[in-house]
Amino acid sequence: IILFGGNTHALIPLYAVGVFLAFTLSQSGMVVRHLRLKGPRYRLHAAINALTSGGFTNLAAGIWNATGELDNDGGDPHDRPAVADVMVVITDGAPNRPIPATATTTAAAAADDARAVGIEIFVVGVGVSSSTETFLINDIADPAPNHYFLASDFADLQAILEGLPVCD
Repeated sequence: IILFGGNTHALIPLYAVGVFLAFTLSQSGMVVRHLRLKGPRYRLHAAINALTSGGFTNLAAGIWNATGELDNDGGDPHDRPAVADVMVVITDGAPNRPIPATATTTAAAAADDARAVGIEIFVVGVGVSSSTETFLINDIADPAPNHYFLASDFADLQAILEGLPVCD
């Protein structure tokens, strides 16, 4: 405080960097731990611990990237034609990228494109507002029952993912 002349507003960026660094190191340590121990479902645990938040939600880009991976019609060595293509979208916010004014319509169009090529979409909203939840249910998740799940926080996420029939 003395170094910053008592200006607490000047300390906020320093605090933010400290919190982000501590969180990132902690999560990285958990990812390494799961990869080393290789217990049951270690890949799922490592993926959950690798999640971070950054304030931007480009839902459309995530859906387009997943669609590109899943809709390759046998052109990729890891493609399994006999297995249904399933996407699990995990988000903690309303889409605000690539362009904030059109982010929701762009994300909805990306989800429609994924469904058009036969991809089944599950969505987990983590601590989202009621308006974001409505958007995710109506425009992103498949309309079939049990395709949208609400997690109050990231602690609930693991139980939800383990309960999905696609995570066996």
